Amino acid sequence: MHDVIVVGAGSAGSVLAMRLSEDPNCRVLVIEAGDVPTSEDLFPTAARFSANREATTVPNHPNTWSYELSITSDRRWKTPRGKILGGSSAINGSYFVRGVPADFDEWAALGLDGWSYEDVLPSFRAIETDQDFDTHAHGTAGPIEVRRAANELLSPLSVGFLEACERSGFPVEPDKNAGSAPGAGLLPGNVTLEGFRSQPGVRCIVPHLGRSNLTVMGNTQVQRILFDGQRAVGVEAVGPAGDRTNFMADEVVLSAGPFNSPHLLMVSGVGPADMLRRAGIEIVQDMPGVGRDWFDDPCIWVPYRPTPELAIHRQEMFAPQAALNFDSGNAPAGDLEVILFAQPMGALGHAMCVILHREDSRGSMEIVSPDPGVPLRLAYNFGSAGRDIERLASAVATCLDIMHQSPFHDQIEEIAPHISQFYKDDTGLTTWVRDVFGATAHTAGSLSMGKSTSESTVVDRNLRVHGLENLRVADASVFPTPLHRGPFATTMMIGQKAAGLICDGDEKSSRQSAEGYLLASNGGVADGR
Repeated sequence: MHDVIVVGAGSAGSVLAMRLSEDPNCRVLVIEAGDVPTSEDLFPTAARFSANREATTVPNHPNTWSYELSITSDRRWKTPRGKILGGSSAINGSYFVRGVPADFDEWAALGLDGWSYEDVLPSFRAIETDQDFDTHAHGTAGPIEVRRAANELLSPLSVGFLEACERSGFPVEPDKNAGSAPGAGLLPGNVTLEGFRSQPGVRCIVPHLGRSNLTVMGNTQVQRILFDGQRAVGVEAVGPAGDRTNFMADEVVLSAGPFNSPHLLMVSGVGPADMLRRAGIEIVQDMPGVGRDWFDDPCIWVPYRPTPELAIHRQEMFAPQAALNFDSGNAPAGDLEVILFAQPMGALGHAMCVILHREDSRGSMEIVSPDPGVPLRLAYNFGSAGRDIERLASAVATCLDIMHQSPFHDQIEEIAPHISQFYKDDTGLTTWVRDVFGATAHTAGSLSMGKSTSESTVVDRNLRVHGLENLRVADASVFPTPLHRGPFATTMMIGQKAAGLICDGDEKSSRQSAEGYLLASNGGVADGR
């Protein structure tokens, strides 16, 4: 019997488990579907070094989930998500940029008290140790090491890119986590000087595996949530040997990510009733918002070839070093982003990543089977609403302008011809972008936070699932609206904030129901878990 079960040891779940288990009287069980290395040096190279992009570029890599989706009505896409201690933070590009103040003030304006920028800033500070800035906006004692490229680890390409942005009329943004106006600046990254990912699995779980009240199970996949009426009392999971076990707890927290968390709810009987009936699933709670209107940031990669002396690949140098954030016309906080990758991106080589944030398009997901091993039907539906394609194309045009601006233009030999042919051809560029854009794997919003009076929301401001007891969600699924920046740092913040909500004891659940369910399930004999 545990006090809290955390399903998933990813960006939020790892932080949550670390903070909860700081209380020696709180017994925490973490169940992770991927490997759980017990020391940093046991992590595979693909998950250890920030400059290694193998896990996100090699199909069906063992450290990823590979989700196949419809990106448009006539195109398929595969999105990798991390399947190892640390989740997607173990395979991503180490981009550690928070959402901007306007994002969280918008959440608060939706009636989510406690989620304004000033409310969440302490949680952001608590998760980081910023090596470059010691101001009110930054943390100095958190588990995640954050820095910007400097000295010999700062690529001349980054310097040239930032100068080209400034010459193109864009303002300088010295600190992208200070909540200031958007512009061009160095990216904060969760990377050590040796080039290792300073990710939450390594920094929040591994150092604390010796805690007697913290149990972390790897290669164990939760199949469904166990309910006693409307009360969550535990989970059913399958271990590495195929053994099936019920684990009981006072509270269950889903931190399995924006695809797996809604899948677990639906396969457990919580979701749109008509969809669940079609899939042959017994309904626990009709909840239309589960899996509804999620979002991801569309992107375009713009490869370039630097001059030979700048075509550097160093293991300790992280790739995304600088970025330009700017406004497409109606988003003063900056809904467009151009990221310079100063090291090769696998077979793609050196590239710029052009991203549209605050997209209007919304995704859909459908469960088709009561078997949790049968994938969801997922669709991005990009281009289905608003002017997403036109906004993204305008960002690519700006990227090309900067690449043609000195001194960056003098540092490269070629921009990929299949893209450079559209330089100054807005009509041709928009058509091309519509045909080839991809997704960033910035998935969020599949279990939106909001008031229970809205059928599109799933959790309340305390992250509790509407209408159910002892069940919360703490991961990027709960974002009520898209951010103006990538989701990783904000997802970690949610794990930190969730720990505070649980520890503050808002309606702490009784153990009696869970123990009663356990005895009934085992014929009156408790198994002691």
